[in-house]
Amino acid sequence: MVLGAQEIEFTGRVFWLSQLFVNFALSYRSNSFEGTPKSPLFYLTKVKDTQEISAEIKALMERHIHDDHLFIVDVVVKTNGSHVTKILVLLDGDEGVSIDECADLSRSVSEELEQMDILDVKYRFEVSSPGVDHPLTYARQYPQHTGRRLQVTLKDGSEKVGTLKEVKEETLLLTEETLKGAGKAKKYVAGNDVEISFEDIEKTNVMISFN
Repeated sequence: MVLGAQEIEFTGRVFWLSQLFVNFALSYRSNSFEGTPKSPLFYLTKVKDTQEISAEIKALMERHIHDDHLFIVDVVVKTNGSHVTKILVLLDGDEGVSIDECADLSRSVSEELEQMDILDVKYRFEVSSPGVDHPLTYARQYPQHTGRRLQVTLKDGSEKVGTLKEVKEETLLLTEETLKGAGKAKKYVAGNDVEISFEDIEKTNVMISFN
């Protein structure tokens, strides 16, 4: 079921649901900000390197994952000019990840996360599915996209576009497409199957079709 953008609030926590991805933000309001709208921000006490923060958050999340099909794709720590840090956890599963799975994992770590001594700046915490705009990071992400069109950039700088046909242990099979025609008549035409080693891939994006 596709959900339009909406916001649901309960017990001090906020869900953001969007058409392409879902995320879950934990909300906390400092006493020093009484009278201001609730914001999904934490105020903690110690500044650390972003890689250290990422490692601590990832370790915490993995301790709370009890379903073998779920895994952490990435933990992204961002800061802007006003020193607000955003911690974004990208969660995926062998068959995709649901809104409920993102929410359940967020709830399960919320109390422990609030007590962790991570930074002394305010930050927003979110758990989200990677979304189709995020490159595929692990080989185990590919099977769920079988039958979809991929844009594969190789480490030698070349690029291949085609439909994912099969995923093996160390390679993927892509029905490669070539661009033919001229001007507005240009279009991708399916050609031969090509086998690509995961070791040769720089990044892979799922192509969105609007047809």
